[in-house]
Amino acid sequence: MTYKILAIDDHPETLDIIMTTLDASGYHVIGSRSPIRGLALAERERPDLILLDMNMPEMDGKEVAQKLRAHPDLADIPIIMFTAEGEAAQKQESFNIGVDDYLTKPTDPGEMIERIESLMANRSPKSRSPTGQMAATVMMADLDQTDGEKMMGLPTNRQMIAVVGARGGAGATTVAINLAMSMARHHYATTLVDLDVRQGHIALYLNQKLAAADGFNGLLNTSEVDWPMLIPAQLSAYNENLQLLLADTNLNGGKGQLTAAQARALADALTLLDRCVFVDLGCGLSTAGQVLMKRADQVIVCFRPERVSLVAARQFLRQLRASLPNSAALHAVMFDVLANIMLPQKAVESFLGFPVMATMALTPKEIGQTTNKGDAYVNQFPQSKTTRLFHQMAQQLVKK
Repeated sequence: MTYKILAIDDHPETLDIIMTTLDASGYHVIGSRSPIRGLALAERERPDLILLDMNMPEMDGKEVAQKLRAHPDLADIPIIMFTAEGEAAQKQESFNIGVDDYLTKPTDPGEMIERIESLMANRSPKSRSPTGQMAATVMMADLDQTDGEKMMGLPTNRQMIAVVGARGGAGATTVAINLAMSMARHHYATTLVDLDVRQGHIALYLNQKLAAADGFNGLLNTSEVDWPMLIPAQLSAYNENLQLLLADTNLNGGKGQLTAAQARALADALTLLDRCVFVDLGCGLSTAGQVLMKRADQVIVCFRPERVSLVAARQFLRQLRASLPNSAALHAVMFDVLANIMLPQKAVESFLGFPVMATMALTPKEIGQTTNKGDAYVNQFPQSKTTRLFHQMAQQLVKK
């Protein structure tokens, strides 16, 4: 069985040399130019050894090593630290925090292999998940194609899509659930995140138990620096291609509220998932929601075909067009749970001053059956016109 090695170095040429050398020597190699992402990869991939650069901008190697040594499942992984020539103090610090060996840059490839072989001499390769049972493979985790998707053969569609209601009852949660289900149905690795940390709607709609105490709410009182390593443990698998990050009911706010700083940390952590991520933001322009929308690749605004919702949607879309980065795509979806849409789409678009991506109509009977079954509409009514629309929308949202 092949040893799996994780290399973390922010310098692309150095990382490329390291990975090429290790691959030629028969190792299964994972590489990351981001120390934060490297920690998440260590959590997920459980490598046999980690090669770690000392000097990196996001987080230095010493801090990364300390987090690895503090993690109960990663603490015993051998670490080789790269340090600059003449930095004796850094070398001593490396040993003090539990680093097993160090190499001075520029590193001789032959010496690097010898040091690795020495540390691996009395260790057997760890048992592998299906992802890790391949022959030696170079896997650059910071490329556009994601590491997990590339190895499992899933199509690539890494992006974040925020779904928000112009006001309450606009169908944001229903739209987010069914678009995520549709994306997963098209065999894209998908994650659905419930950011309504007061209502916890997705868990209720899909009749899901939380993966850990209080779900996402349980993280709100922890340091966001640790979220890239903590969030994967909160994810629960719904089906082969879809995973959920659920929130618990928190009506009195006692389990915490999402701050702007935490929203930024969450956005960073979600990009590490290397999947198509749908985020249900609930309704309105919360401070945290605005942070997530500015980091999203696409934003979907949901509204009802009635006067108050249309007015709110028009104001909402105007504000988002002025505040979102040019790279973010903005969409509007009209949603009616009464299946009684009397307003022509062209008239609605004229009032909004914005095109409508789709008009969704669900009957009360359909909503009741879907809710009672704890399932998504697209699963309960696979042949309906609305289900076909959800599938079409999902295909339109695929990042080209």
